[in-house]
Amino acid sequence: MLTVTAQLTSRGFDIDLTVRDGETLAILGPNGAGKSTLFDVLVGLARPDTGCAVLGEAVLFDLGPGANTWMPPSSRGISLLSQQALLFPRMTVLDNVAFGPRSRGAGRQESRRLAAHWLEQVDAAEFAQRKPAQLSGGQAQRIAIARALAASPALLLLDEPMAALDVTVTPALRRLLRRVLANQTTILVTHDVLDAFTLADRVAVMNDGRVVELGETREVFEKPRSPFTAALVGLNLFTGIRTQTGLTSTDGHVLPASSDTTIPDGTGVGATLRPGALDLALAKGNDPNRVYIRTAVTDLEPRGDLIRVSTEFAFADIPPLRAATLDLHPGITVWVSYSPSELVTYRL
Repeated sequence: MLTVTAQLTSRGFDIDLTVRDGETLAILGPNGAGKSTLFDVLVGLARPDTGCAVLGEAVLFDLGPGANTWMPPSSRGISLLSQQALLFPRMTVLDNVAFGPRSRGAGRQESRRLAAHWLEQVDAAEFAQRKPAQLSGGQAQRIAIARALAASPALLLLDEPMAALDVTVTPALRRLLRRVLANQTTILVTHDVLDAFTLADRVAVMNDGRVVELGETREVFEKPRSPFTAALVGLNLFTGIRTQTGLTSTDGHVLPASSDTTIPDGTGVGATLRPGALDLALAKGNDPNRVYIRTAVTDLEPRGDLIRVSTEFAFADIPPLRAATLDLHPGITVWVSYSPSELVTYRL
């Protein structure tokens, strides 16, 4: 298990995080949120002002008043895999993978045995005698995964390992990671919701150097607490106070929602609304089962076979023909409507 608390004032970084044995924790957040700083602190490239990190029985650092423990990066038992494979160009694939255990003190024969084992695990045994220049991007990344795991790391750090790969390669690599990461304590930094859903047991969302959301993957994505998380999973998010009929949002909208007697009136709540549950019209409708809100269009963007229409209230996904019929454009006033049963509320 990894437990880390660390403060690094110069980077606005203040973290308190636990990763359980054998789990994969996905870290998400906007650029500048502190994800790279977290990795720098863990591998020993950045020294916190204060804090403590313990990995298993090993104290990685303990800094502050009366404490000055600092384990060098080479002794921490942490493997880092980045977007680029960064294989040694003059070594064979087998020797690249064997480098991991050799660097941890294993003998030549044992290192090669471990390398051969992990090449089989990542379905790359056939490339053992090739040089990195003879590999495709996806093949090279598989070798990099084998090299990282061959070192038997106490903690594996994955920094967007599929970001630089062709979209045709990523599904196979995602399946591979799901298999080989079983029981491996891992932190995965990603911007891809599918990576988190497929690979992670839990998700932490970072912003401004802090963890702002943490929980089981499905729980975090179905009940987001931050605008970043909601945008990532494609949901409209409203926050406010629970009322008898729904909620009053922080921006002043009174939003009817389906009844939920488990949340008392006056409780702080979040509410999500799928963009596909919204409809747009130029005139207010008269369906008593729908809520109508007058707003202005701010942007239009193609999303697959739909058009995402952003308004000052929320964003909606509608068919292109519907958008064309309404002659939608930024600045036009429209009526957005939804059914109260589609507005999902939950405690914050």
